[in-house]
Amino acid sequence: MAGTIQVSPGSAANSGQPGTVWSVSGHANAILFDGVAETSALGRMAAALLADTDVAFSGGTPPEDKSWRRAVRGTALQWWSDAGPAAPPGEVGAHGTTIDLGRRATGHEGRRWCIVDAVGAALFQPFHALPVCCMEPYIASLNLIESEDGGATWQLVADAHVSSARPYPELLDVLGRTAIRLLRLALRGDGAPRRPWVPASARLGPVQTLRGARLASGLFWLRARVGGEMYGVAILDRQPEEFLRDQRCPAAQWVQIPPSQGFIADPFFWPGRPGVLLCETYLHRTGLGELTALSINAGRIVGSEPLPLGVTGHLSYPSTWAEGDRVVCLPEMAASRRQLLYELKPDMAPEPLCVVGEDIGMADPTLMKVNGLYWIAYTDTDIGTYDNLCLLHAPRLEGPWTPHAGNPVKIDARSSRPGGTPFRVGGKLYRPAQDCSREYGGALTINHVALCTPDAYREEPVAMLQPDPSGAFPDGLHTLSFGNGLAVIDGKRNSYHPAILAHKLGRRLVGLPGKLLARKS
Repeated sequence: MAGTIQVSPGSAANSGQPGTVWSVSGHANAILFDGVAETSALGRMAAALLADTDVAFSGGTPPEDKSWRRAVRGTALQWWSDAGPAAPPGEVGAHGTTIDLGRRATGHEGRRWCIVDAVGAALFQPFHALPVCCMEPYIASLNLIESEDGGATWQLVADAHVSSARPYPELLDVLGRTAIRLLRLALRGDGAPRRPWVPASARLGPVQTLRGARLASGLFWLRARVGGEMYGVAILDRQPEEFLRDQRCPAAQWVQIPPSQGFIADPFFWPGRPGVLLCETYLHRTGLGELTALSINAGRIVGSEPLPLGVTGHLSYPSTWAEGDRVVCLPEMAASRRQLLYELKPDMAPEPLCVVGEDIGMADPTLMKVNGLYWIAYTDTDIGTYDNLCLLHAPRLEGPWTPHAGNPVKIDARSSRPGGTPFRVGGKLYRPAQDCSREYGGALTINHVALCTPDAYREEPVAMLQPDPSGAFPDGLHTLSFGNGLAVIDGKRNSYHPAILAHKLGRRLVGLPGKLLARKS
C-alpha cells in the first residue's frame, strides 16, 4: 500500500478534542498509532504482530469516563500507558491514509480507514460492544472500512466476528487482539474486490444491556461448571451434495455410551475398514479424551479397541485421509503442544509419519489437498479457542509443513474452527466448520473454498446445518465426515447428569492440595 498511514483515535480518549496528527513517511507500509502508547497493551501487541511494518506511536491519553477506563484497563484494548508522556507531534504526508479508531465526526480528505462494529460504533467509543455482550446472536463484529469521499460512502476492507458469549472484560480483550490482526490481514490483502458497507440498525443502549450482560455471563459461567456436554454419533446414508441442497442432518438412530461414564464424539471413518469409526471417547472419571476404534453394526457398538499413539493427555478429533492404499490420521493433540501425523496400517499400531508442528496448540486439524499441495486447516489455540482459521501446506504428507503467510486467514466464530472432512461437489471444494458463536460446537457451517494458495485464502459460507431441537441431541452439531459412501455426524446435548457434577467435584478435590502448595510457595 502506497503512502503514509496515520492511526488516529480522535475522540477515543474521550476528551472531546481532535486527535494530534502524526506521520511516518518514506515507507509503503508505515503505520503511526496516534493516541496509542508504545508501552500499552495495544501498542505492544501491534509492534509484535506488525513486525514486518514500520510502526510508530504517539502516546495515549486515558479516557475521562472512569467506568470506561476501568472496563478497558488490563485488556488488550487498553491504548494508554502510565509509563510517560506522549511523544511530540510530527508532520503529515500529503498522500496519507488515516486509520481513525475513534471515527471522528469531522471530515477527512483522502483515504480514511475506521474499525467499527456492525452498527458503525468505533472501536474506541466508550462501552464498545456492550450492547452485544452475551446477547443474541452472540456475535461481536469488527469491520475495517474505507472512505475516500469524506465519509459519504464506505467500502468494506476486511472483517472479523468473535463470540460475544463471554464476560465483558474478556470480550474487550478479544476485540483488542482481533483489531490488530484485522489490520495485519488488510495490509496483506488477498485481491478480493471491495464491497459497499452500511451500518446495521441500532440495538439497545449500554444501560439496558449492562444488567443483561452480567446476568447472562453469570448463567453461562454457572452452566459450564454445573453441567456438561454429552455427545452421540449417527451414521447417515447421505451424500455430500444432499447436505448442501437441503441443509439437514436427519438422524433417526444415535450411538452412545452410558451418560454416567462419558460420551463418544468426533467420528471419522477408517478408510478400508467398513463399519469402523475412529472417535474420541471422553470419560468423566478422568476428564480426558481417548482415541478408540469402534465397530458399529445396526446402530450398536459391537467392538471397541484403543488407538495407541504413545501420547499422554487429552486426545480427540482423529481425522483421517486416504490416498490410494495409504491411510493417515491427524488427531488433535493440542494439550501436548506437539502435532504429529500418523500412518494407519492393518493390524499394526499407528506409526508417526512426521512432526507437523512444535510448541503449537492445533485444534481440530484437518487434511485437504488443493492445487497439488497438501493442506492442514486448524484453529490456533494461542490466538483463540474457537474463532480463527489457520493453515499449513506441504508438497508431501511427510512435510516440511509451512505456515500460511496470512495466518490466521480468517477470524469468525461462526465458520472458522474445522468441523469434519472437506469434500468436493461439482468440482468445487467445501470445508465443514463449527459455528461456535453461542457455544462450542453449536452448529455446522459449510464453506465453499474459493481460493487457496500459499499467499491468499478465501472462503464463503454456503450452508448451515442446525441440530434438531426435538431430537435426542438438540444443542449442537460438531463434526460431519464422509467415507465408505456414507456420512457420520455427532450431536450435542447439554446435560446436568449428577454423575457429571460428581466427577467434576472429584477432579477438583484431587487437584486442590497441589494448588494450595503452589500458592504458599
